[in-house]
Amino acid sequence: KHCKTNQILVDDTNRIMFCFIPKVACSSWKTALLALHEGKDFAEEQPLIHESGFLKSRGIKQFSLLHSYEKVWRLYAYSKFMIVRDPLERLVSAYRNKFEQGTNSYFNQKFGRHIIQQYRANASAHELQEGDDVHFDEFIRFVVDGNAEPHWNTYQDLCCPCQIHYDAIGMVDTLQEDSS
Repeated sequence: KHCKTNQILVDDTNRIMFCFIPKVACSSWKTALLALHEGKDFAEEQPLIHESGFLKSRGIKQFSLLHSYEKVWRLYAYSKFMIVRDPLERLVSAYRNKFEQGTNSYFNQKFGRHIIQQYRANASAHELQEGDDVHFDEFIRFVVDGNAEPHWNTYQDLCCPCQIHYDAIGMVDTLQEDSS
């Protein structure tokens, strides 16, 4: 299976590549990468870190947009790392963040309505229209059936650890220790 590299960020200044994984402290690590890149604190700008084009405007590149020869050189010469988390904890976190409170209208409209339609017998017209009451078992069935989205895709699909030799793979549970 071909692996995509959309999640890999490149800091040419420090010769670092970081594969960010949603629901695995990615906001904190994107902010840290930017702070390292520019040599200053970006804690106040953390809410902007996921905005389209924000990191690019600061000089952080997306690996997947580089030319082939640029990719090969960086894969050889740069330090590469990713952070992981227990996959089941990550799924629970994604569900809670995107569906549990029913407040994320983007996810309700894009996924919630479809999940309810496909996995809930006797769904009400309101549930089918709003998609804001997805049950955990419905969400899990949706994921297991292969419905992709970065917040619940596998680490292999997001970061290609079987194809890319990462210099470090940290774990959320031991982040303090792994960060050093």
